[in-house]
Amino acid sequence: FNHKELISKIVTTYTHFFDLPNADDFITAVVEDERSFSCKHLNETLALLKGKLHTTIPETVLLRFEALCWEFNFAATIMNMEEQREIPDQFCDPLSARIFRCPVK
Repeated sequence: FNHKELISKIVTTYTHFFDLPNADDFITAVVEDERSFSCKHLNETLALLKGKLHTTIPETVLLRFEALCWEFNFAATIMNMEEQREIPDQFCDPLSARIFRCPVK
């Protein structure tokens, strides 16, 4: 088990998804995954990559991952603000109690 190589591959994969035209969908999907996503763990990983593991990842990938972390944190902040607002019942899904994104298609 080589943890440095694993982290490098995960970070590289995330940055590839960030470069796709529908990166906003990727960011939203990651942030909405409440089982796996944590801003705290993401920021700790970034600090680790800038420190001890800095030599294992190319500088360009590290900069892209840092930008991606900022986007994840921003999306999570917006999502938390939406959840804390008092929203009229007619704008919420009765099953999940979340805001309708596109109620009519």
